Parts: sequence; C-alpha cells; structure tokens
Amino acid sequence: MTVIDEKVGFYLRHWEQIEQWAALREPATEALDAALRTACTHISDTIDATTRVTFKDHDDEPYPGCLLDRPGWQVDGVGIALALKWHYAELFDREGDTWPYVGVHLGGPAVKRRSLSRRLRDDLRPHATDLRWDRSDNEWPWWRWIEPSDTSVDPEQLAADATAALLDGWKTLAEPIQTILLSGASEPAT
Repeated sequence: MTVIDEKVGFYLRHWEQIEQWAALREPATEALDAALRTACTHISDTIDATTRVTFKDHDDEPYPGCLLDRPGWQVDGVGIALALKWHYAELFDREGDTWPYVGVHLGGPAVKRRSLSRRLRDDLRPHATDLRWDRSDNEWPWWRWIEPSDTSVDPEQLAADATAALLDGWKTLAEPIQTILLSGASEPAT
C-alpha cells in the first residue's frame, strides 16, 4: 500500500471542487484589475494642474498602471515618475507579482538609469522611509507592495489603498524630486 501525503490525499478527495475554485482566479483578477483602473482614472481629479497623469492599460503592456510626473522630469533620456502598477497576469499568483505596487519609477535604458537610480535612492531615503517604501532596484529606486489588510481581498478597498499610497508618495516626493532635478540629478549626491 502506498502512503499518500495528507495534502495530496485532501486534493484527491476534493479535486473537482478545488479545480472549480481555481477557475475563479480569472474573474477575480478581472475584478481587481477593473477596480485599480477605475481608481487610477479618478487620480487626476485630486492632483494639481502641474502634474501629468498617464495611464497604461494591460492591452498595451503587461504592467498597467498610473504614472504621475511633471514636465521636464527626465535626465539623459530617463523619465522619472511616481507610479502605481500591477502585473495583470500575476495578480493572485503566489509565485509572482501578486499585488499592486507604488514607487519612484525610472523609464529608459537600464545603463542610463543606474546613476540616477543611485542618486534618488540616496537623496530620497528619509522620505521613502517615512512612506514605508523599503524596496529598491535599478528601475524602481524606492517602492513597496500594496497588500490587502487580511486574507480576504476587497478589490475596491485595495485599489483605494493603492491610489492613496500613490498620492501620499506624490505629496511627499514631488518637491524633493524636483529639487534633485534642478540641482543636477546626474551628479553624485554631496
């Protein structure tokens, strides 16, 4: 007689129901994506006139979202924006980009992003700490996940939390970024 792991046994006894539940992932992803896109469209109602709001749809790219920037927020072909993004194909995927995220986003060639990313990491550290933006890489000098407050996911609440985090980031970081750019962003911090 073969000894079967308890979890495997559970699956074998309930496989039909488990597969039915798994089929709900796509409609759940669509609901969260729709809530995030709707929330993004309302950001322009709450932001000042000098701020550009750009929307990216998952029809255009795998990482839809909303970007906030100002005219001139570019250094050597690298655009700087505060962004709320998510990876549509990996929402609710335990192995991928499960949740939306907010942060300082750099667009442009990776080789050109390095020094600017390093400068923004250094100069924005105190502000990012206040925002609890604790992750960084070459494309995202400062960012964090926006996760649900418990295991139950309310798409509208998660979208509201995500846009609130983006707007808090904008209020906290727009002026410091502007100051960095005016002081010569490609130069090392002093």
